[in-house]
Amino acid sequence: MTINLTLPPDLESRLLEYASVTGQDIDRVVIDLVRERLQPSPTNGSDDATVPQEGWSDRFRAWIDGFPPVSHTVDDSRESIYEDR
Repeated sequence: MTINLTLPPDLESRLLEYASVTGQDIDRVVIDLVRERLQPSPTNGSDDATVPQEGWSDRFRAWIDGFPPVSHTVDDSRESIYEDR
């Protein structure tokens, strides 16, 4: 299916930036976002208790893959998180 969209400039720039950061083309990003949005969830009537283990794994991986990659070392130590406490 082919769909033509007119995106607001701010949304277009965010989409282009996300595609660049994740190294994906625009089509792939939009397809993944639509697929993620249309997945069954407790808020739209799906019973997640009946989702097989593979389904959970696929959804979890899709969620993780939705974040841009980190190309630097991240200090997630307790001391860095609670530095001022």
